[in-house]
Amino acid sequence: MEYLAALPQPPLSSQRGSLGPEGGAHAVVAHPLGHCRHVAVVAGPPGGSVSVYDFARNDEPALKFLLSGGTRNAHQMDDIEAAAFHPTASAMLSTADGTCLRSWDMRADPQRPAQTMAIESAHSARLRALDYNPNLPYVIATAGDDGCVRIWDARSPNAPVAEIANHTHWIYSVAFNPNHDQLLLSSGGDGLVNLESVVSVSSARVATSRSFGNNGSDSTGNCSDGAGAERASTDNDRGSDSDDSEADRATDGLVAQFDDHETSVYAARWSQSDPWIFASLSFDGRMVINSVPRDEKYKILL
Repeated sequence: MEYLAALPQPPLSSQRGSLGPEGGAHAVVAHPLGHCRHVAVVAGPPGGSVSVYDFARNDEPALKFLLSGGTRNAHQMDDIEAAAFHPTASAMLSTADGTCLRSWDMRADPQRPAQTMAIESAHSARLRALDYNPNLPYVIATAGDDGCVRIWDARSPNAPVAEIANHTHWIYSVAFNPNHDQLLLSSGGDGLVNLESVVSVSSARVATSRSFGNNGSDSTGNCSDGAGAERASTDNDRGSDSDDSEADRATDGLVAQFDDHETSVYAARWSQSDPWIFASLSFDGRMVINSVPRDEKYKILL
């Protein structure tokens, strides 16, 4: 196998330790848009940072965006631990540093990036992972050393819209399902991989609200004629059927917990070819492939 191109090292005068001996690259993130050939490289501490390269020309990847953590920045940032591209905008990026979640506009001067959002205390301890909802780009999931997954609405980031606390140690990875965004993976130092249902902050909730938003809109409480009473009885029967249907639908909560690993699980990722398959990788080098339980799959599909 041959590599297409080697990433040039950013100038050390502008970024301390990026891709250098003091902060080797510990994460590489490709932009989800097929036509957008951007790759982000997250370099570890000291001076944790993120560099975005443009692969428009395979032989000459160009440094498009450079953001330094640690002491050399204008936003008093901590070392950058993680980064994620906006799923539909080629010029948007979010990062995690310390306990802070930030979003950036890469169209600005690469040496003076424009910060578009900052949640200073997104968690009570260090953030280690974040991911965008692929179908609702304003929804962002974060996770960290407090053992919690928090989900944010970037349009109103004053407080999380959901919080999940099903880990007992640091969380290293969080990932929305690229096809069914009501499914969320997380993995952590407790050796667990959790599969969560987050219907309330997914596109499935939006679609359901639109489809069933008119149920009960014709009030029958004041009907006085026989036809009205008959219509009320029919609506009540439909309501009973609707309740049964609601019970069969997916709801928020822990779907399954996988304990196949014996050490910390540093990554859990969805398959790009099968929406029901995911893999996890632990510190001891063990990779495990699992699938969404059949019952949950049917709740989503039916």
